[in-house]
Amino acid sequence: MSVPLLTHLEVVPRRRNMGIGSELLDVVRQRLSAAGHRQVALGVGLDNDDAQRLYKRHGYVEWPHGMVKTTAVIYLSDGRRQFLPELCRIMVKPLDGDDSAHG
Repeated sequence: MSVPLLTHLEVVPRRRNMGIGSELLDVVRQRLSAAGHRQVALGVGLDNDDAQRLYKRHGYVEWPHGMVKTTAVIYLSDGRRQFLPELCRIMVKPLDGDDSAHG
């Protein structure tokens, strides 16, 4: 069975801590569950403590297979993108439950 992988879920800094990330995760959960998926995975940078806390509040747990080498995409002000190596923590969440009571 395949597991959907969320990539580059980001809220611009001036809009953070307003519940937008939680809303995005709730919509993702609802849509993937409705499509028949049983779990979801995502990668988060090792230094992104705020995002890790958000995902944990939503029931994501670290998978037991260690870190994964990925590529970070940095969007530059002139529209170009810069690609840098990044080590990510992979987190997974079962989709069989309702996490609307997160907090």
